[in-house]
Amino acid sequence: MFRFKHFDVSHSQSSMKVGVDAVLLGAWTRNYGRDIIDIGTGCGVISLMLAQRFPEAFIDAIDIDLPSVEESGVNFANSPWKDRLKVWLAEFPKDLKTLNKQYDLVVSNPPFFHSGIENPSTSRERARHQDKLSVFSLLEYAPEILKETGTLAMIFPLEFIEKVKESAIYKGLRPKRICRIKNREDKAAKRVMIEFQKSVNSELKEEDLTLFNGIYPTEAYKNLCGDFYLKF
Repeated sequence: MFRFKHFDVSHSQSSMKVGVDAVLLGAWTRNYGRDIIDIGTGCGVISLMLAQRFPEAFIDAIDIDLPSVEESGVNFANSPWKDRLKVWLAEFPKDLKTLNKQYDLVVSNPPFFHSGIENPSTSRERARHQDKLSVFSLLEYAPEILKETGTLAMIFPLEFIEKVKESAIYKGLRPKRICRIKNREDKAAKRVMIEFQKSVNSELKEEDLTLFNGIYPTEAYKNLCGDFYLKF
């Protein structure tokens, strides 16, 4: 059990546990409307964070892994926002049309682990195997369920950023916000969070986030995640 300030997350059965990447994305991405979908929800931590942050939002969550769907469903039911959270067993992108809905925000912490295995055996391997759900498949298919002014938000390794931006532009998406993440000031940034929109009328906003100063969380990190982590 992982305890946050306003909710708890069981993640013993889910393919993707509570991790720093998911918490960063859940705390950083903005909401531009009422309808949100969390693709590859795992234990549901991002959905729960967005439900806390955006009291008017209704959040759908999908995952291909049955234990993840069952566990996130329990986490949702035990949260203060159970009436605004729903989870389905669904395969991305095959089952998108069955949702019959468009969203203001599509959010995902997609797999980016190039394992080289053709038939992943464990649920975690399936979750992290870059196959049907990946950064690039999200760019390919998420626009189908985005409203005209909708946003796609993701976190992934910084090394892929130029290829991701190129693929996004090809699909008619433009970067709106970019946040590069480094663990410490003397280390190179390894991850990046990006929001894409179909049409961006404002100037691109770019920022950098350092998580630790030595062994201590930076003020920027604490400000971003202070509503969630008990230690902050």
